[in-house]
Amino acid sequence: MIKKNLATVVAIGLALTMTFGPLTAKAESANKASVGSVAGDIDAGAEPTGVDETQEKKSEYYDEFTADALDQGCEVYATLPSSFTVKIPKTVILTGAANGSGAYTVEVSGDIAGDEVITVKPDDSVAMQQSGKTDVTATIAQTKTTWTVADAGLVDGLSTTGTITASGLTAGQWKGSFNFDISLAKN
Repeated sequence: MIKKNLATVVAIGLALTMTFGPLTAKAESANKASVGSVAGDIDAGAEPTGVDETQEKKSEYYDEFTADALDQGCEVYATLPSSFTVKIPKTVILTGAANGSGAYTVEVSGDIAGDEVITVKPDDSVAMQQSGKTDVTATIAQTKTTWTVADAGLVDGLSTTGTITASGLTAGQWKGSFNFDISLAKN
């Protein structure tokens, strides 16, 4: 009974890993949305409403001026957090041949800061497994793995392709699982 339950738990764990494993993602913008200034920020002693935590600025006013010091500048700040969307494959099928191969598409879209980079990088390989046989290593190659604001069309979405190739597959049912490292970081 315990052996059967343990086998069931292990099978469920493997199924969850195979189903949810490829969805590794980590992304957080270093930019926090600024809060706009209001007319009341001029009130002395009051905490200003206008705050840009990322650039460490807040609404502030000059003291009174004399007639010879009227040409003063006013700095303006705004910070918007980055956001992006990534579409990655959940399942890729290799051709049923000794040198099986399959292709996939990755799509990235977003509005990111000028000093940030989006990375969508697959593992370099995936172990193709079949009970009773030695694992076969399939190689993974993806055309593009990083995106920046210099990539024209990023806001609307850009695609790249990848391939998975396994040499030495033999008769039977093979399967494997790999992950994508998805991140947003300073460039």
